[in-house]
Amino acid sequence: MSQWSFSAVRVHLTAGGSTAVTRGVTHTPNVLALLLLPILCLVGLIGNAMVCIAIATDRRLHNVTNYFLFSLALADLLVCLLVMPLSIIVEVKHGVWTWNVSLCLLYVYADVFLCSASIVHMSVISLDRYLGISQPLRTRNKSKTMIIVKICLVWIITLIVSCPIAVLASYDHTYILQNNSCMIFSRHYIIYGSTLTFLIPFCVMFVTYLRTTTLLNKQASILSQKANDKLNGNGLRRTMPHRKLGHVRTNSSSTAATFTSSTYKSSINGPKTSTVSYSNGYHNSVVELEAPPRMAKNSGLLAHKSLTKRSTINRWKSRTSSYLSNIALRVGRRNSLQAASQELANEHKATRVLAVVFICFFICWTPFFVANFIVGFCGTMCSMPPWLGSVFLWLGYISSTVNPIIYTVFNKRFRQAFVRILRCQCCHAIRDPSSLYSRNYTTIAPDTFTWFVASQLSHII
Repeated sequence: MSQWSFSAVRVHLTAGGSTAVTRGVTHTPNVLALLLLPILCLVGLIGNAMVCIAIATDRRLHNVTNYFLFSLALADLLVCLLVMPLSIIVEVKHGVWTWNVSLCLLYVYADVFLCSASIVHMSVISLDRYLGISQPLRTRNKSKTMIIVKICLVWIITLIVSCPIAVLASYDHTYILQNNSCMIFSRHYIIYGSTLTFLIPFCVMFVTYLRTTTLLNKQASILSQKANDKLNGNGLRRTMPHRKLGHVRTNSSSTAATFTSSTYKSSINGPKTSTVSYSNGYHNSVVELEAPPRMAKNSGLLAHKSLTKRSTINRWKSRTSSYLSNIALRVGRRNSLQAASQELANEHKATRVLAVVFICFFICWTPFFVANFIVGFCGTMCSMPPWLGSVFLWLGYISSTVNPIIYTVFNKRFRQAFVRILRCQCCHAIRDPSSLYSRNYTTIAPDTFTWFVASQLSHII
């Protein structure tokens, strides 16, 4: 970092990340910067590269938020690859720029463009998650094409915001290079860039995070109330006496979501049999109920009362079909409630991770952009020590380094993917077995459904 000096020093902070300093010339290399800053650069380079590889090769990480995280990691990776190395050299030389104006223009523009892209990505991720929770029906079925279009729009917006400084510097290089210092000298662009690439994204992130947290807490309260209602008022927990039904046979197979009413067969020479089938989208449950031998022995009596029994059977079939439909609906609702609770818990976890990212973003970039606004409005009347400007600058760069660490600490699947990459297994894409089924549906186990059917039929036969 730049050494402290009591000489007349003025620091102008750029909108995208460069520090422009008019400093006393010194020939002693900044050893501290030479030792520490390359480590930050290397950690950010490796971490963001691993995030990109993990999302690209692990199908469990293929979702809307992670697609945006891939683009964010790409922006941070380019910051570590293109911007940080030149910034390290500038810091080692105490802010003196020794190359030509073309490289200065490339450095300043890359700094503004890539740092702005990283910040805008964070705000778009927060906004997208809020819309996904507040308007699930509109955002549930997002195609990859639509996601790619949104990501491209983020890059295009950032490109447009960053273009003015490149145009200005192309006509007059004094906008970016004066007194061997490569930086942005336009106070108007400093205010313009800081507003569009920090102030607005920060407000978006802050508001959407608060509203997302409020919605999730409200949904959790509603689910908790529904769970209490289910336990107390819908009869699912009601204890009922049982009668022996005879042989019960179940059969399960995958099929479409249907419910088929039972069929009842009566035979003079054979036992009574009833068959009930149910499918919820994953399993088809077939329950075949045979009358016990005691009932079969009385088949001669049934032949006598066939007319009476026929009407009884018709009433039984109608009543059973309606009753079983209600049972299936209750079981489906109970499992749907459990799935919704799990889904809500996952949303809470993801929101907590994004909250940590937001807090780190605030800590890393706020000092830099506050100083930016001060310099933009105050101009040459404001001054600060060069080491403080360097601290603010590199604190912002650290934001591009810490995001992969946050994912590793708080996201189990990212941890597993990183371990797999470190073991050189990145070519083996993993597919989550649960992804074979849509998360919007729940599975009702055949045994569970059979128990409900058997307990209710015992009072009808």
